[in-house]
Amino acid sequence: MPPISLSPPAARPKQRPSILLVDDDAEILALLRDVLTDDGFRVLAVGSAEAASILLAAERVDLLITDIDLGAGDDGLALAADARLSRPALPVIYISGGRNAGDEGRVTGSAFIPKPFGLETLAGAVANAMAA
Repeated sequence: MPPISLSPPAARPKQRPSILLVDDDAEILALLRDVLTDDGFRVLAVGSAEAASILLAAERVDLLITDIDLGAGDDGLALAADARLSRPALPVIYISGGRNAGDEGRVTGSAFIPKPFGLETLAGAVANAMAA
């Protein structure tokens, strides 16, 4: 029989917040992935809405950051709308260099950052989204 321990069980390590990052520009994707990883986030980085949808179905995601224009296939607007069907409270940050900051097509409660943007702008938007 194993010895009985009267000490409390060890606390579970806290999981890092998880961000799904979607951009069809490989350089931007790599840069943002590295910055967010260095900031302590678990980052799932993909280049298409289709790949993002697969990850959304299989992984824990605390925040979606998506480019609006993703090339072929669905765009970031459709991706976020689909994600909200199964995860109504999922925070969303849109990034785009080709679309304006209007609300047309965006999910409610989302944020928009026009490209190009500074990393401090991204950090502020991520902090606001995670706090909401």
